This record gives sequence, structure tokens and C-alpha cells, in this order.
Amino acid sequence: MDCSQVLVRILGSKATKLSLDELSPAVEFLNGLDPKSQMQMCCVLSWGVSLNESQQAEVKFVRYGKGQPPGCNNVHTLLLAVLEPSGRAVADEWLLRIPLKTPLTVVLPERRISSSVTAPEIARGEDPNYSPIDLEDFLKRPSHYTQMS
Repeated sequence: MDCSQVLVRILGSKATKLSLDELSPAVEFLNGLDPKSQMQMCCVLSWGVSLNESQQAEVKFVRYGKGQPPGCNNVHTLLLAVLEPSGRAVADEWLLRIPLKTPLTVVLPERRISSSVTAPEIARGEDPNYSPIDLEDFLKRPSHYTQMS
């Protein structure tokens, strides 16, 4: 699977207003990943696209300075959220954050945490969010980690 095709799918969806220029940092990041990481990122993006379609979220690039799980602060991030007309995420309406960093991870809102996930399986942010420690396990069984799948 070509990750740039997944990004074009996001771009082409009615739920995004990103231009090709705005997507270029993500395309460059993805093209620099090893094949296994590219596949994982494609799976995360595909899962995110399905959330977009069902939740009417939009895609936006952001940079969070603090409050994220360890290693995710000050990192360019793809945000999937319901956005206000100003472009800011509506409070408690974000669905997924994908930091453009290695090792790959996702950041999820704590309000969507599954009751079956245990503390050793996740890293918590200072803000109400969390990331799965094992991305491979998250991709195999997202419903174990979140109530969104």
C-alpha cells in the first residue's frame, strides 16, 4: 500500500480542506519511513479515515507544545477533529492525533478509552489523552484500546 495514496484519499474526502502543499510534510515523513513503519502508518491513516467518514471530522496539521504523552510534545501532528469555523478543534470533539515522529504512535482522547485497556498498555499525557505503548497491538485490536472503533 502506498502511503501517499492514503493521504490523497484523505485529501479527496469531503471531510478535509488540506491542499497538496499542506500535505507535503506528511508525505515527506512517510516516504522516509522503513517499509514496516510505512505500512503501520497507512493502517493508522486508514483507521483515521474511517473515523472521519463516520464522525464528520476534518483533518488539520497542528503542533502541540505540551500535554501530550511522552515524546509527542512539539511534534507536527495530523489532527482529526470536528473544527470550528475558525479552524480550532471543537472542545472534546477531536478523535485522533497522529504525531509525525518515530517510533510511530497515535494519541487518543481519554474520554474514549476502553474499559478493557490496562495502565501498562498505554502512556498518558498531562492532558486527558493517551497513546498505546504497542502500536502493532493497537492496529490488531483497536477496540481493546478505544471505544471509537
